[in-house]
Amino acid sequence: NIAPNTCIAPIKDQTLKLSTGTGKTVVTLFADFQCPGCQAFHKNSESVLTKMAQSGSITFERKNYPLPMHPSAYKDALG
Repeated sequence: NIAPNTCIAPIKDQTLKLSTGTGKTVVTLFADFQCPGCQAFHKNSESVLTKMAQSGSITFERKNYPLPMHPSAYKDALG
């Protein structure tokens, strides 16, 4: 269990490359599976970034960043 208000670092070796883009710009999304804001971003913006990555203009990756206020986030991030 993780104490409330504890800062949690991104989980190591959990980077998911969402593209094989060769763009000089790397966009790294830090997200929590239980975060409403992360879900809204995914719904509204992630497809645009994926298309940009597929075109080669950026490299797009996602890192799991479980937030302490979401009780299952760490377990969910581990898969």
